[in-house]
Amino acid sequence: MTMPTFELHILGWKAFEDLVTCVFRDILGQTLQIFAEGADGGRDAAFKGIWSPAGTTEAHQGSYCVQCKHTSKVSKSLSVSVVNGEFEKVTRLAAEGLCDTYFLVTNYSVPADVAADLEKRFINAGAKRAFVYGAEWLNQTIALNPRLRRLVPRIYGLGDLTQIITHQAYAQAREVLDSIAPDLGCFVPTSAYRKCAHALQEHGFVLLIGEPASGKTMISNLMALSAADEWGLQTIMVSSPTDFTKHWNPEDPGQFLWVDDAFGATQYDSSRSGEWNLHLTKLKAAIKAGARVVFTSRDYIFAAAKQDLKLSAFELFDDSRVLIRVEELTQAEREMILYNHLKSGSQPRDFKSCVKPFLEAAAKVPKFLPEISRRFANPKFTKGMVANEAGVLNFFAEPVQVLLDVVDTLAASEKAALGLVFIAAGKLSIPLTVDSNVASVLEFLGVTVGEVKSALASLDDSLLKRVIDSSGTHWTFRHPTIRDAYATMVGRNPELIDVYLAGVTTERMLKEVTCGETSIQGVKIDVPSSRYHVVAKRLNDYKPASYSWQDPKLVFLSSRCSAEFIAIHFKDKNIAELIPPSHIATYDSGLGVLGKLNRAGLLDEGVRLPLAARIVQTCKQDRSCKTLDSSAFRALLTDTEYQSAALNIGFDVLTNGPKLIEDLKSEWDEETDPSEVFYDFDRTLEFIEWDELFDEHQQAEAATLRMLVEEAERELNERYEEKPYQKLAAEDAVQATPTTTKSKSVFDDVDE
Repeated sequence: MTMPTFELHILGWKAFEDLVTCVFRDILGQTLQIFAEGADGGRDAAFKGIWSPAGTTEAHQGSYCVQCKHTSKVSKSLSVSVVNGEFEKVTRLAAEGLCDTYFLVTNYSVPADVAADLEKRFINAGAKRAFVYGAEWLNQTIALNPRLRRLVPRIYGLGDLTQIITHQAYAQAREVLDSIAPDLGCFVPTSAYRKCAHALQEHGFVLLIGEPASGKTMISNLMALSAADEWGLQTIMVSSPTDFTKHWNPEDPGQFLWVDDAFGATQYDSSRSGEWNLHLTKLKAAIKAGARVVFTSRDYIFAAAKQDLKLSAFELFDDSRVLIRVEELTQAEREMILYNHLKSGSQPRDFKSCVKPFLEAAAKVPKFLPEISRRFANPKFTKGMVANEAGVLNFFAEPVQVLLDVVDTLAASEKAALGLVFIAAGKLSIPLTVDSNVASVLEFLGVTVGEVKSALASLDDSLLKRVIDSSGTHWTFRHPTIRDAYATMVGRNPELIDVYLAGVTTERMLKEVTCGETSIQGVKIDVPSSRYHVVAKRLNDYKPASYSWQDPKLVFLSSRCSAEFIAIHFKDKNIAELIPPSHIATYDSGLGVLGKLNRAGLLDEGVRLPLAARIVQTCKQDRSCKTLDSSAFRALLTDTEYQSAALNIGFDVLTNGPKLIEDLKSEWDEETDPSEVFYDFDRTLEFIEWDELFDEHQQAEAATLRMLVEEAERELNERYEEKPYQKLAAEDAVQATPTTTKSKSVFDDVDE
């Protein structure tokens, strides 16, 4: 088989040095120390100790010196003139006892005879042993070591994947690579990336948390690629908890399950948390069986979700080892991210030279994000920026406003192009199909089909990008924050809201807009009251194709609409139809709608009273004060009803506590985690222990019962045979730590 080659010339000098560091750590088995340049020059890195070359029984002890030589020229052969200056340095280092063994590692092509000649020269200069490794050796090393590709994931974008990944997971790896190819050459393996890889190996689960543009999706994509390459896992995109249950195969542990925006895309979706709570046992079982799971979430959305998630059923949701905040970058990582984007971006050389003095300061801006670096490297985003220190720093410090300014100043045809992608739920088919919705949008905005098609092409790889998936070829937003910016622009313009409401599907509308409920973080489009009738009509005409969990109309009404809108929507309708005919649960969106009306004083007592009685009866049967105190139930009870019910439930639990604990123990299924058996009961005891409705004696009784619960749980744990966790046969990614700071700036050659 022909050995694949990699375009290592695309790497900058610092990235090439990082690659060599990983090679020595993971392939040669040595951790390098990176040294500063200066009087002690001639060695980029070094180590001391014993080294046994692969495939031999030899063992060399002493000092080792590593020198890197990188070229940005394609297929360049190494000549003696390139390394002439190194021989004198080797002599000096050897005399000081720092160079028993000398390594020269380069991406130049090095024929065998040239390597042999250079090795002799280095030995003659004073080294006891010398090794020259060129592009051929590096290409072979990369091709044979998937772990190395994980540690330096940019490599995936520098070669032909068909020659690297030969097993059955190739097709999905190719699809992942295609989706991230434009950004892969700029990726820096940050500490968050390495923690993610470690968490997947050690715990089988990771939750990537971060604000928009922080790099969650990129890291997830690379984990999917590594899962296919190194671990042979099949990637499955999971869109909902029900989707997870549908695709998870207990008989096939080799699955990589990726749940993007697990608790909502731009705003928190409370129904998602409720649904996940029902599937957490299966999620836990999947991980123990060998599946690997990645969740992503915006930081403010996960903060809201934690209030509703059943953390005791899935402890990893509250485990700092797997909760990884991707925007926490070191200064070195920030500088390398900015360098990579600017070096490979489309900015002209004079722009790079002009901003070069301000780049280190830009990387120190508190709001620095990888996606902003990508935009900075594209003239489309900087045409209104003054290329001085203030302009550069403001670009990174105020990314939202800069993006809004860019979108606002687009030509009419470009705004229309973004609008069509936006209305198409971020996925506009190629070629463009001009249906009635598209035609009405174009007519309203005063542009032609031809102008929009040209605009779509002109926005490629700046604001939009082409993607290919199983359903065909589409235009989509280059980054989710661009969709956010366009949504903000729509939300500020009543005329654009009309265009949006006329063209968007009802399914998408229910996920993006609010009608008077302005407290939801992340919402961009709040429909004005003058357009409530338009949304109400869309709701009346909407017939969901299917849903496995909750009626999307009720979820929208309960979470995104004010009581004023709800009253308008249910005018001349029987509001009592929202009451569940059988079981009542806190996650029922119909109850959420009724509770919102009740808080606004708009719910008839004839509807509320029998519903309140059912709520109280349900909580008494479950002996659950916590459920009674939930926001959904509490909104439908008066203070008197709530206090009376809570006291009755508390008295019952305190009176019958020991017997209830024994009953729970006897009903235990030995396949169930003991921590789940007493969860609801213990929460009621906790409520009694701390709520002011109960006196000190009752609170002390509750505390005593909680100790009995802990004892019972320990007893069950002794009998519980937990299924062993299937750990991956891979080690943690270790990064060599520099001993000093490089005197050479990362940005020295950014404009070359």
